[in-house]
Amino acid sequence: MFQISALKSLQILEAPLDSFPVQNIQNKLTWNCRGCSINHLNMILSFATKRRFDSDVSQKLFDEVVRQMELRWVEIEDPALIISLIYQSKNLKPQFIAKLEDKVITEAEHLDPSTITSVCPSIFEYFSMFA
Repeated sequence: MFQISALKSLQILEAPLDSFPVQNIQNKLTWNCRGCSINHLNMILSFATKRRFDSDVSQKLFDEVVRQMELRWVEIEDPALIISLIYQSKNLKPQFIAKLEDKVITEAEHLDPSTITSVCPSIFEYFSMFA
């Protein structure tokens, strides 16, 4: 998504976080969350997670991405995407992570062994946070 590239470029150029271009692009990205694919949402989530404490607009972007992921969780079918979300579980609600775990369990019979071995460490890491 070109908005993420634009924001990264503005950051490299040391544009102030409260400048109009930065806030305008973040606002546009927030609105685009509602219509983009799950894979794009994951990319935006990775970007927004790192910058969510930068400004109010950044926090709104993060909150909207998380909300859209939670609303559209049934669209998540790619095991790599599930792994990515489980790795980011400290930023997500436990109910959403539980839905992802259920999704992994129901899809496990269709997964190849290499995918299962890549999912297991991320789930173990998630559960070890609570131990």
